[in-house]
Amino acid sequence: MAPLIAWYSHDHPDGIPVPSVDDVDRLIDDVQAESKRTGVPMLIQICVDDEDSPEFYAGVNGDAGVLTYAAADSPALWASSGEPSTKDELVYYYSGSSTDLPGDAEVSVEVVREAVKQFMLDPDDLPVAARWRKMR
Repeated sequence: MAPLIAWYSHDHPDGIPVPSVDDVDRLIDDVQAESKRTGVPMLIQICVDDEDSPEFYAGVNGDAGVLTYAAADSPALWASSGEPSTKDELVYYYSGSSTDLPGDAEVSVEVVREAVKQFMLDPDDLPVAARWRKMR
């Protein structure tokens, strides 16, 4: 299991340590509450505590969310693949900056939660909790 560090707002410039699976639940719960309170879909950057970490983002928008993954040694970018949607794209926010994602990238917040836990256990592979599609 790899301890993680997470960022989602300017309130935590040094990141939030996420040393255990229980801390993953607390992180997702906190971001979910903030997203519901503000009505803003929020992205969390999640890294393994070393410099060769894959790029992993978990988004929370109330009871839904998104995921993106890019391995440290590959230019490929993967996004979660949810149910078909009438939306062309989704907009999530990371520390105030917007990020566009495919309209059908949303999955349940429970899938997001499980994928983050799987990333903690094996950061070098796509978490199997979600379906994925290659974006580039």
